Amino acid sequence: MKKTRLGRSGLEVSRVGMGGIPIQRPLLEEAVRVINHALDRGINFIDTSIGYGDSEIRIGEAIASRRDDVILATKGSWRDKATSEGHIDSSLKRLNTDHIDLWQFHNIRDPEAYGRAISPGGSIEAAREALNEGKILHLGFSTHNLDVALKGVESGLFETVQFPFNFIAREAAEELIPLARKYDVGFIGMKRSLSGTSSSTIKLFRILGSRGQRKSTRSWASWRIPWSSRRRTGAGWTRSGTSWATASAASACIVCPALRGWRYGSSPT
Repeated sequence: MKKTRLGRSGLEVSRVGMGGIPIQRPLLEEAVRVINHALDRGINFIDTSIGYGDSEIRIGEAIASRRDDVILATKGSWRDKATSEGHIDSSLKRLNTDHIDLWQFHNIRDPEAYGRAISPGGSIEAAREALNEGKILHLGFSTHNLDVALKGVESGLFETVQFPFNFIAREAAEELIPLARKYDVGFIGMKRSLSGTSSSTIKLFRILGSRGQRKSTRSWASWRIPWSSRRRTGAGWTRSGTSWATASAASACIVCPALRGWRYGSSPT
């Protein structure tokens, strides 16, 4: 598994990371097997959130005997200092660890929310105290809002940004990824694959376009390229989506959902 430096955090992470949302669905024993299989295959970056059900608890159980093999990232509230303090302490207990390698403000929705997070009494104060105490080692944020992402990268407050990046949601490549490189902020790509059939993908694209979330409506040709490649190679959206994202963002870590099929020896790349 190839590794990349995650911006000025200096963390050396696998190019493909493991996302913690789906790991809450299978039985606990199966979830633990999937996590350990991913680690055995060379994945060393696991990203989850206190908001993902019992995902943190399952991950904590799986990595208890191999904590040093994992760069552990989780996410919590950006609303206020007190809530964030509680989330950090709860995540430490649930993950069964004495430190979180990367703690992220979870899904900062708009500039107003971003302003609250970094204001006096905001979650930034809880994060700074946790950094000083060694509870968290690095600080980042996630968002689906491009303006928020750009502002956060330029602020100097964060070492990483997590943002959607896939066949359809490509806007990060135009401005955000170059800006992250300029400020040495690690880019973590999420939502890297599209599930379902081609018709559901087309429907999703139309919805996104109708909501004005894309700067242009080109795209029939651009998304057809990976779909055609998928048809020729037999690769699913998971494999082709991951390959496209890692090739398009050469220095990024691309987070994939923890797939049930990993335990059978398949690969996310």
